This record gives sequence, C-alpha cells and structure tokens, in this order.
Amino acid sequence: TGDTLTRAGETVAVLALLSEEQDGYPGDIKKSSSVVFEIWNSQGVKVREVVARVLETSPGKAIAEVLTEPLPTDLYTIRVRLSNNSYYESEETSGELAVYDPKAGFVYGAGILKEEGFKTFCFNVRYHRKDTSRPTGILRFTDRTDRRDKIEIVATSLTYLVIPETGDKAFISGFCKFNGESGYSFTVEIEDKGRRRHSRSADTIHLVVKDSSGNIVYEAGGDVSPGVITIHRKKRHK
Repeated sequence: TGDTLTRAGETVAVLALLSEEQDGYPGDIKKSSSVVFEIWNSQGVKVREVVARVLETSPGKAIAEVLTEPLPTDLYTIRVRLSNNSYYESEETSGELAVYDPKAGFVYGAGILKEEGFKTFCFNVRYHRKDTSRPTGILRFTDRTDRRDKIEIVATSLTYLVIPETGDKAFISGFCKFNGESGYSFTVEIEDKGRRRHSRSADTIHLVVKDSSGNIVYEAGGDVSPGVITIHRKKRHK
C-alpha cells in the first residue's frame, strides 16, 4: 500500500502490511527483518530500490514503511518482497504508483482501432489551472463489433493523467459507465508515435475496464487507423 498517486516533486511513501499465515503454528513476525521495495518505470527499468524495517503492530501483524525521494513523472510498478531470511518466505506482490505533473501538458485523440471488429474512441484530457488535483475532460470508447450487443464506455470522472518526461506514452485513469452502469474503473495507455504523412508508424491505444472487485470486464487495444493521438508536452522555461 502507501502512496498510489502523488504529484511530481513530492516525497513518496511506500508501505507494506504483513500478517502471519493462520496455520495454527504461531511464529515471530519480527524475524522477517525487512521488506524490499523495487520501483520500476513504465519502460520496464528498475529506477530505485529501498528497504524498510519490519515493526510489529500486534501479535502476528506488522508494518514496513519508508519515505523515498521524489520520482520523475511516470506510471510506476512497485514490487514488494521480504528480504532474504531463514525464517519467513512470501510471494512477491506489486502495486501501482502514478506520479503526475499538472503542468506537463495535455492529450487528445480520436479514431478507429485497426483490429478485428469496429471500435472507435475519442478523448481530450488535461489539468485545469484552478484545480490541479484531478484532470478534466472527456473519454468515450464504443465497440460495435457485434451490432446486436454494442459496448460503450464513457468516463464519468478522471483520477490522473500521467505524461512521462521521456518517451511517446501517456496514461489516463478514472471511473466510467459501462453500458450505462456505474461502478467501473478504467485505465488507458496511449502512444503518440509522431505520425507524419506517409509514415508507417501508427499511434496506439490500450483500454482496460474493471468492475468494483478489480476484475477485468473489457479490454481492447491496438494500432489506430484511421485517426490520430496527440500528446502535447508543454515547454519548460528555465
């Protein structure tokens, strides 16, 4: 657990909650010693590793927490594991951390997915000058592959817009209606390949919709053709 959304320039808190397996054989959770947090960026590169000591909070339960320096704007995966010890073992777990900069820029696009079926989308997302805590805008995705069973996703609120400092990608997250029903969340990964006329590289979009339990109920993505996606990065003034 810990921070899942933070603004660029802010210290990041990473935290893990530990509990012993209820197998009838009480152990000493303090012997788990420490927890390792590996922070990986959206390009699959490990950018940082921090270690936190385990502190028992109650019998069989403990916490490991550490503050780490601010991270560049990006969508990170935090992999969590116990440090090597001869007493406890556990499987690696992971979580998401979005580091956003409301001044980084904005994104917009519309088009058709170049895959089997007929899937269209449009979006325009940015941060408002007066409220930089959440982005504003629109996002709509329609799947008419089965004409008798159209699928429509419409964003109702936005959680973050992350435009990494480098690369061609951006990330959008929020809540949506799925075929008119509320209670769903979505994430979108877009890639602006700077397409020019006669270029062979197409922009891409990938959408995932989950229900309130975190189960994936819909997923689609691929090259955009026809259509265009634009990630507009604002210039920095030194």
